[in-house]
Amino acid sequence: MRARAYAGCSTPPPGAHGSQVTSGRAPRDAVTGDPPARELSVAAEPDALERVHALVHGLWQDARDVSADDRTSFEIAVAEVAADVVEHAAAGRRSEMRVRVVAYPDRVEAFFTDTGDEARVDLDSVSMPDGLAEDGRGLALARAAADELRSERDGAVNRWQVTRRRRR
Repeated sequence: MRARAYAGCSTPPPGAHGSQVTSGRAPRDAVTGDPPARELSVAAEPDALERVHALVHGLWQDARDVSADDRTSFEIAVAEVAADVVEHAAAGRRSEMRVRVVAYPDRVEAFFTDTGDEARVDLDSVSMPDGLAEDGRGLALARAAADELRSERDGAVNRWQVTRRRRR
């Protein structure tokens, strides 16, 4: 499992290259055969977590061949990153969160952006806290469930990428 900066991502994040990110299903391209994908743009507040969960479950409708183990691990990682964004990004002010989930033949990926405060976290040093700790497990769980977890600050935007390679 590697945790590294977002800059090396092979797929552009939501909103890259001037693209419009909207809620709902991303259609398959009949010419290029683009993989199943879903996108969401929402305020980074607690109610958004249910919408992110629904977004991932919607992806499974189009990517039925993703195994149950891969689905579960991916869902855990995505939910924990989304919760971290909601909890830490805004610091009392409105922040937007965009999420794009994609099911490639060899992996599933989630791309997050948020306009909140800078996410100051060293993903290489994230670990599970003491068993009695009341919080601090989110990114450690995400790292354990994903094959790659990346984060970087790009101007006024935090970018996250979650990758789970498909085990078949």
